[in-house]
Amino acid sequence: MANIIAGKKVAVIASDNGIGHIKRSIILANQLASFYKKTKFTFFANQSKKITLKNEIKLKDSIQFKNFSPNIEKLLKLKNPFANILKSIPDLKNYHIVISDNLPEVILKNMNTILFANFLWSDLYSNQKKEYQLRIKNLLEKYKPIAFQNYLFGMKLSKYSFKKIHKLNFFEFRLRKHKKIKNSILFSVGNTIDDSIDINKVMLILSKLPIKYKIYIEPRYFDDSLPKNFYKMSFSKKNISKMEYAIIRPGLGTTYLCIENDISIFVLNSSNKEMKFNANIIKKNKIGLNFNNKFLNTLRNFNKNDYSQSIAKIRFLGKNNFKKIIDRQFKLFLKC
Repeated sequence: MANIIAGKKVAVIASDNGIGHIKRSIILANQLASFYKKTKFTFFANQSKKITLKNEIKLKDSIQFKNFSPNIEKLLKLKNPFANILKSIPDLKNYHIVISDNLPEVILKNMNTILFANFLWSDLYSNQKKEYQLRIKNLLEKYKPIAFQNYLFGMKLSKYSFKKIHKLNFFEFRLRKHKKIKNSILFSVGNTIDDSIDINKVMLILSKLPIKYKIYIEPRYFDDSLPKNFYKMSFSKKNISKMEYAIIRPGLGTTYLCIENDISIFVLNSSNKEMKFNANIIKKNKIGLNFNNKFLNTLRNFNKNDYSQSIAKIRFLGKNNFKKIIDRQFKLFLKC
């Protein structure tokens, strides 16, 4: 199909929260740039987090990069998050189309906005920020945008007004098979501080594992006093791919990383609404188990074949029509 947006300007703007938002938005931008080679793409994201991801994924050289680092998590805790988030968003009026990761406020900067959202921040903070939830609800009722979300991990957005919610199969990654370090375990909670996860308790359980298990700890929790079978994790593609198991706070970035590298998942309990939702999806679809005091017994009885079969089922539930969907939406915006 011909490039229906040749010569046009498209922006992809990633919510400045966890690394996962930046990663999936880079994957999206790269995918679009491969579809539409004569289109001018600009990617807005937190520069330092983009650099952190350099060993996992890189933005295509053809895509212009602009720093966008307002710390959305911090803004959501302020008295008027809607106004503060809107103020942080750059001028987007010169773009023909904008794809916004998790930020409905972007619509007020450019009406030709598609939301890329598995959930909305207003839902996660609804108890504390009723006014913010109402502002978002009114915004969506007025403009009725299109939304893209993952078919498996997307929360229900039906209570809001959308023209269409497209449920996409996994286009974010491809399943990879790598040689594993036998009995290796990655422990990672991502870049977000989550006080509801008892790090010391997890470390204590891991320290009781037999010496044959090799425990890889993210750098901020590693120190030299840990047992000899504990190692500081270097988050490169090569190192991650070698892990056999992972104990994680189930943010989508980390979850996707485990799934694509065939790493068996154990989810940590968290009071965060998003983490609870993701954990339930993971356990319901048998692509992960709960991490608890019986972790050693679970490892002894773990059936890798059952796990791999569950992964295969979630990945191939239907043909991904992402290209057709995005073509159709771009045509509507540009009145082709």
